[in-house]
Amino acid sequence: MKKWMSLLLVLVVMIAFVSCKRNKTTSIVTETPTNQTAEETKKDEVDLGKIDDPSENLITPDKFPSFEIVKTSTTLRTDNGQTLFVLVPPVDLELRNHVMQTKNLIKKLVVTQKRPENISILIFDDPQALEKVFANPNTDDLNVPVHYLARYDGNPADTTYQNTLVIFPIAPDSNPAIKAQNDTIDFNPYEW
Repeated sequence: MKKWMSLLLVLVVMIAFVSCKRNKTTSIVTETPTNQTAEETKKDEVDLGKIDDPSENLITPDKFPSFEIVKTSTTLRTDNGQTLFVLVPPVDLELRNHVMQTKNLIKKLVVTQKRPENISILIFDDPQALEKVFANPNTDDLNVPVHYLARYDGNPADTTYQNTLVIFPIAPDSNPAIKAQNDTIDFNPYEW
C-alpha cells in the first residue's frame, strides 16, 4: 500500500511539474515586451506574400535610401559588358557605413536584378561628378574624387581579377581624408 501511495505521490508531483513547465513556456512565448507597442510588433512582422524576391532578404539593413541608374554604356569595357552610372543620395563620410551600403547596392544590381557577371558599376553621390566621369573617365576635376564613391568591376570566372570593388577610385594625394578611405576589395556579390 505504501508503494502505491509513493508512486501516486511521485506521479502527482511529475504532473504538477510538467504543468508548471508548460505554463511557464507558454507565458514566455506569448508575452509581449513592455517597451514595444502592438503597432511596432506588427511592423516587425514580414508578410511573405509581399516579398517580391526572396534573395532581397540576403541584403543587410545598411542600404542607401534610394538610388538611380542615370546612364548606361556598353563601350567602356573591352568585353562590351554593361557599365552602370549610379547616383545615390549624398553620403555622410563620418558614419563610414557607405562601404556596406555600396556592397548591398552592388548585390542588388548584380545578383537580385540578375545582371550578367561582366559588368561595371560606378557609384556617385553628386550628379555633376557623375556627368564629368561619364564624359571623361580620366577627368582631373578636383570636385569629382569626393563624390565618386566606388567602382565595381565584375568579370567572368576565367579572368584573373574577377570581382573588384574600389572605394574612392580616384582619391588624390591632395585630399588626405579621401585618400585614407581609398581601398581595393576583392568583392564577390554572389558569395556575400
